[in-house]
Amino acid sequence: MSESPFEEFESVFRNRDVLKEDYEPDEILERDDEIQDYASALNPARHGAHPDNVFIYGKTGVGKTAVTKYLLEVLETEVHEDPSVDSEITTLLVNCQYSTTSYQALIALLNAIRGPHDQVSATGHAPQDLYNMLWRELDDIGGTILIALDEIDSIGSDDGLLYQLPRARANGNLDHARLGIIGISNDYQFRQNLSPKVKDTLCEREINFSQYDAEQLFAILEQRATKALRPDTYDAAALRKTAAIAARDRGSARQALELLMVAGDLAEERDGVLTESLVDEAEDDLERGRIEDRIRDQTVHAQYSLLALVHLSERTDAASRTKDVYRQYERVVTHNGSDPLSLDRFRDQLDELAMLGFAAKTQANEGRQGGRYNEYRATVATDPVVDILTSETDLSLHSDAAR
Repeated sequence: MSESPFEEFESVFRNRDVLKEDYEPDEILERDDEIQDYASALNPARHGAHPDNVFIYGKTGVGKTAVTKYLLEVLETEVHEDPSVDSEITTLLVNCQYSTTSYQALIALLNAIRGPHDQVSATGHAPQDLYNMLWRELDDIGGTILIALDEIDSIGSDDGLLYQLPRARANGNLDHARLGIIGISNDYQFRQNLSPKVKDTLCEREINFSQYDAEQLFAILEQRATKALRPDTYDAAALRKTAAIAARDRGSARQALELLMVAGDLAEERDGVLTESLVDEAEDDLERGRIEDRIRDQTVHAQYSLLALVHLSERTDAASRTKDVYRQYERVVTHNGSDPLSLDRFRDQLDELAMLGFAAKTQANEGRQGGRYNEYRATVATDPVVDILTSETDLSLHSDAAR
C-alpha cells in the first residue's frame, strides 16, 4: 500500500489525555470543604506529631483518590522544602483493588515500599513473617509515614491488616516510625462492617465525598475542555448536557469525562463539532458497551434465559410469569442443541438477572385460587441483547428461536 491509511485532518482534540482517568489536573475543583477537612486531619504530621487516622468514603469517580494524591504530594513537598519544619515525612498510596484479603493487601504494601527488583512474591509466606518484614521496612524509613490504602473495601471482612497497622507502635513493633493510616472506600457499608476494635482506631476522622451535582460537573468539564479540546469544536451547551447526564446517573466526574471523550471521538469522525446530539449518541454507545461486558460475563444458560426474556418483553408490555419465560427458554436451548436446566434452577437464573439489573421482578398475588407467583420483565432493549449474543462465535443464538 503506497498511501497511508491514516487521514490527515485538524483534530477536535488539543490533548485527549486530559480527559482520561489518570490525568492529574493542576487544581482540584469542587472539593474545597473536603480538602479543608482532610488537610486538618493530616496537619499534625507536618509538625512531626502523630496524625489522625482517616477513613474516606464515597462512590467511584467523586475525587477521593485525586484529592488524597494531591494532599499527600503537597504535604510531603512542603515538609521537605520548609527549613523551619524539623520532621521527616513519607507518604505511600497503595491500590488494594485486587487484594481480597489482608494477606494480599500486606504484600501490596510491602511491594509499594520496595523497589521493582525486590518484590515480595504473592504466595509462600507466613503472615507473621510478612508483618516482621513490614515493620523492618517502615523502621528503616523512619519518621512519620502516611499510608493511604485505596479501595480497601476489596479486602471484605478480613480486616486484620487494619487492626495491625494503627497499633504497630503501641504494640512495640516500631521504634523509629510513626504511622498515619488512611482508608479509602467506595462502600460506606464496609466501614459499618469493620470489627469494633478496627473501627475505633481507623475511623478517628471520617470524610464523606458526596456525588457531584450537575453544576459541579460542568465546572470540572469546563476546566478540562479548555485543555483537551480546540475552542471552536464545542460549546457550553454540550458540556452542560454531558454534566446533566453524569449527574443524573452516578454523579461521577470519571463518567462525565469519559462521556465527553467518547463524544469528542464521534465528533472526530463526523464534521468536527461536538454537539449535544453527539453527547446523547456517546451515552448510548457507552451504555451498550457496559451491557455487552455484563452479558459476556454471564453463563451460557443465563444468556439463553436473557434472550428468551427480552423477546417476551418485546411482544407484550406486561411482565411474564416464570413458567411462560421458561417455555421460551426451552425453545432457545433446544434450538442450540443443549439441555434445559430444571425449572427450579431456571428460577435462580431469572433472580440473578434481576439482581444484575437485566430484569425487573415483581410478585403477584391472586388470592386463594390463583396463589402467589413471580413475574419478570426485561429492563434492557431487545436488539442490543440479540446483537451481542449472536455475535458470540461459541454460541448459536438466533432470534427466531425465541419467537
